[in-house]
Amino acid sequence: MSSNGFCNRLRVNWEMDECLDLLIPPLTIQPLVENAIRHGLIGRVIGGQLTIRIADHDTYVEISVEDDGVGIDEAVLKGLLAKTSNCQSGIGLLNTDLRIKRLFGKGLHITSELNRGTTVSFIVYKDCRR
Repeated sequence: MSSNGFCNRLRVNWEMDECLDLLIPPLTIQPLVENAIRHGLIGRVIGGQLTIRIADHDTYVEISVEDDGVGIDEAVLKGLLAKTSNCQSGIGLLNTDLRIKRLFGKGLHITSELNRGTTVSFIVYKDCRR
């Protein structure tokens, strides 16, 4: 199957509030999108939907990447961001989590349900002094 075939089965939705002063490190959202496609959607014959959401709240902005793919088993989900040699997550997800923790105090938040999809999100505080 060519990559063009999958592109026809992938729907991308952008839901973005206007956040003029939002600064996030480069390559922060990209690994989340890659993981959603690679692990959540690409194996589905019918493809799926990917939503990239930037939601502006009073004191913070929540950034999330959501797919309606295969989901993640609860046992795998519990160890997904653990730094162990047995961990099945890629280095991109771990590095993103660590970078976000260093910069914003909290890392990635992952929720998932088998056969329903996965959401990976993080919070950027508007006031860097928190």
